[in-house]
Amino acid sequence: MFILLILLRIILDTSVRLSKGISMTISLVGSLLIGQTAIQAKLVHPVGIIVVGTTVILSMVLGNKGLSGALFTLRTTAIFIGHFVGIMGLIVMGTALFIFITSLKSVGVPYLSPYVSLRIKELKDSLFRGDIKTLINSQHCYPEE
Repeated sequence: MFILLILLRIILDTSVRLSKGISMTISLVGSLLIGQTAIQAKLVHPVGIIVVGTTVILSMVLGNKGLSGALFTLRTTAIFIGHFVGIMGLIVMGTALFIFITSLKSVGVPYLSPYVSLRIKELKDSLFRGDIKTLINSQHCYPEE
């Protein structure tokens, strides 16, 4: 899986540097060739190809391309922990990641606010954006810690 992720990452980085007309062709042919060869050589299960392909495609959803390095690091860490430790290792990793995210602050505001601190009045602007004038004029109070 790790080798497949690296090969797809190389294809994506190569396609960015080529012209738009040929980059699509090289990306498609390269990924089909790598996938078919890996399956015929019995290096990877066909479901593994689907998982890696879906993961790479979903990583394109990120609006900020600067996060792709962090996402690649987390994905690689999860692959190694899942391989050597198993599902319990992945659960511990997910829990540690959640604890780390809850401890983060952005401009003095908890990163997962109002979900973790459960501020009912502020939940109205968390999933769906309300009127921008009331959002700008609303009072937010977060205790200093």
